[in-house]
Amino acid sequence: QLPPEEPYFGPWQVVSVKAFARSLQTEQPSKGPHIVAVDGRGGGGKTTLAGLLGRNVPGAAVVHTDDLPASG
Repeated sequence: QLPPEEPYFGPWQVVSVKAFARSLQTEQPSKGPHIVAVDGRGGGGKTTLAGLLGRNVPGAAVVHTDDLPASG
């Protein structure tokens, strides 16, 4: 359950990483590659999830925002 300050977003569907990775491989985007953004609070498992997806999707690249140059 979400804390009161968190906005509702849904409906949610729980799927395994492997099932989600398979869906990315079978659903062809209309133009260009799929882009998956992983967001969340510190310590929430974002890096772990991105790594799992990167290992389960052939040809995937994981780019961390810390690796991008600062804009300004």
